[in-house]
Amino acid sequence: MRVTTARALLHAARPDDAFIVTDGDRRLLQVNLAACRLLGTTEDQLMGRRVDDFLAPEAGPALHRRWRQMLGRGSAESTYGLRTADGVARGVALATVANCPLPGTHLARLRPVLPAS
Repeated sequence: MRVTTARALLHAARPDDAFIVTDGDRRLLQVNLAACRLLGTTEDQLMGRRVDDFLAPEAGPALHRRWRQMLGRGSAESTYGLRTADGVARGVALATVANCPLPGTHLARLRPVLPAS
């Protein structure tokens, strides 16, 4: 299912989905407990950090492209490699909706993906 609205994103949510709200600089403003578990740290330690802080270095250029796409189209989806606060590498499917819940903030769902076998 292609995610194009916050309603679609939330409707398709699983109980263990990580949700974050960021500002225009990709700084974390809100996170749920699943996001804390996924990123391996506490809510207090996540606030103000950038999404970029948790991505594998090679993911930077793709993130910039997808971010522009999300802002232009209103939503975007992709898969990224991330590193948790304790250095564990994980793959995540990231779905984002621009200007939600408020203008200038962006809602994202991060869902762990298993490596191909």
